[in-house]
Amino acid sequence: MKINDIRNKFWYYSKELPDIHSKEVLDIPQYLSLSILLIFFSIFIFKNYAIGISDHNEQIPIIFRVSDSSYLVNDWFVNQTEGFSPRFFFSQFINFFTKFLSIEIVYFLLFIFFLGITILSIYLISYILIENNLVSLLVSLAILFGPRISLGANWITSNILVPSTISIALILFAYYIYFLNKKILSFFILGIATLFQAILGLLTTGILIVYFLINDKNKKAETIDAIKYLLVYSIFGLIGLAPLFLVSSNISNPDIFYILTYMRHPHHYCPFSFPLKDYLMFFGMLSLFVLAIYLKYIPKNPDLHNFCIISVLLILFLGIIGTIFVEIIPLTIIGKLQLFRINPLIALFTYPYIFYMFLGYISKIFPYLKNMQIHKFKYLIIIFAILFSFLIVVQTDIKLKKTENDDLYKWIRENTQENAIFIIPPTMEDFRLRANRAVIVDWKAFPFKDSAIIEWRDRINDITNNKQNFKRYRGFNTYSQLNNDYLSLNNSYILYLKEKYNAEYLVMMKEKQLNFTEIFNNSQFKLYHI
Repeated sequence: MKINDIRNKFWYYSKELPDIHSKEVLDIPQYLSLSILLIFFSIFIFKNYAIGISDHNEQIPIIFRVSDSSYLVNDWFVNQTEGFSPRFFFSQFINFFTKFLSIEIVYFLLFIFFLGITILSIYLISYILIENNLVSLLVSLAILFGPRISLGANWITSNILVPSTISIALILFAYYIYFLNKKILSFFILGIATLFQAILGLLTTGILIVYFLINDKNKKAETIDAIKYLLVYSIFGLIGLAPLFLVSSNISNPDIFYILTYMRHPHHYCPFSFPLKDYLMFFGMLSLFVLAIYLKYIPKNPDLHNFCIISVLLILFLGIIGTIFVEIIPLTIIGKLQLFRINPLIALFTYPYIFYMFLGYISKIFPYLKNMQIHKFKYLIIIFAILFSFLIVVQTDIKLKKTENDDLYKWIRENTQENAIFIIPPTMEDFRLRANRAVIVDWKAFPFKDSAIIEWRDRINDITNNKQNFKRYRGFNTYSQLNNDYLSLNNSYILYLKEKYNAEYLVMMKEKQLNFTEIFNNSQFKLYHI
């Protein structure tokens, strides 16, 4: 096979190519596909939505500080995040709505709204690419319910509201607007997305700009247009990036690089730490994508096909850069860019091809499926979908999930001073939010400022009495080591921590005996006054 023949199987180079998109593929009416999507979307919310878990343990206290300057006034982490930090715009945004509604209701409504934008944008983008409602439905459901086929422990959707929930929704909507040829509006929305998650906004904007410059032949005109779009993006984009540059400008300290990547976030930053399973699934997805292209299960529009190919290649290229300059030749500035952050977007550009190919073969095996007379029940289906979805969503539990330590947290809230400082196990990540008390440090709440990153490391080492080698802890696999080191603290060392950090209380695992006044205990922990 000649080089040009291979090239034309994978890439459109000319808009004058003959129409090769004549495959008979199973489809369903749009009202049916959207009704099904609405039902499954509501089921996802009901079964998966949560508040007060994972990243909420570090993000919600920041919001509470915005609304109340006296909240956890002695908490080191909350103090470090106060002001113009990368979470500033997200915190201000949430705080605005909490003036009218409880934070539980605000989080729930915003989660539904922005996740809804995400899923609808995925559906619409898939439809623009393939022009098949069933493909769009399957892509949306696969991203919502399917496995996370990406590298770097990130995904397009989640079950909690975090800054990236808002940013991804706006980015995907901006991509949809871009496909409608409303480029100025698209880059304006990307600028707003950068306010909520600066790295996501920056990288996705960069991909659009590079594609725009690569795809068209009139380089001079396209360069001028690209500058114009960047100026539109910068209206909000530069504001969104400003906190990142202000608090994270040190690119020379090797300790910062190590703490950020290998110690705290290897699951996000370090490709050599990613599970083998993730690589197998990821390259399996890419193989199916290449097969679909080879078999001509591709968009009719050459520009759309080129966009998907170039976007996938650019994201893969960023992954290669992220691997080289994190694992092989460490560069702090590359590490801070989190180049695997947008790796999940590959699924957005490959899933439509894969499901299109899948349905193409299903149509050959079951041709009678294309003759369904489902349209006779059109309005009944729509009404049922809306009512059923509403009844499911309103039953969603929007309260903080109960934990086995709720009795401990309640006792602390009711019997200790609001400005008290606690020594807690470093893996007890929900203490700050649920007990409403300051702590010396915990593993989950990671600061943004470069100087604070160093102090976070020192505090972690202090409360685990790890004086020899700060590189002992690496990623979440170190949880058991952290707990064992914390459990080894003795009475004299705890008094040292008390003096250094003005701590008044200590939470210790129940099996540990200490010579302090025990004031509460439950099935797992003892609370001491020191």
